[in-house]
Amino acid sequence: MKFGGTSLGSAEKVRNVARIVKENSENNQITIVASAISGVTDSLAKLVDQAKISNVENISEELENLSEKHITIAKNAIKDSVIINEVLKNIAVRVDELKKIIDGIVTLGEITKRSRDKILSFGERLSVLIVNGVLRDI
Repeated sequence: MKFGGTSLGSAEKVRNVARIVKENSENNQITIVASAISGVTDSLAKLVDQAKISNVENISEELENLSEKHITIAKNAIKDSVIINEVLKNIAVRVDELKKIIDGIVTLGEITKRSRDKILSFGERLSVLIVNGVLRDI
């Protein structure tokens, strides 16, 4: 089952995805593919562009917005305090990892295709943390 960014764009939508997955997995073994949350890939592409020109102020703001978007959805989608704390910790770890990669690009003053692809992968890497948390929560 594949879920696009629009279907993961809010806490309510993520909980709906989790219900669909749960219903379909009762008698079937399934695989889930979760896209980046709506708008996140564009945000990550902006980070790449800002890193290329070493615009540290815009990078910081974009990272904060990205983090806040995922934190807000997670907090509103997950009810269990143990699960939400784990998900929030993992979001922070992923965002910190992303920041380190961006800092490296700013320091070097160049970006490779591989670096760009790595940065863009964080959309999916962040969304699956929330989906996994909600699946454990319902």
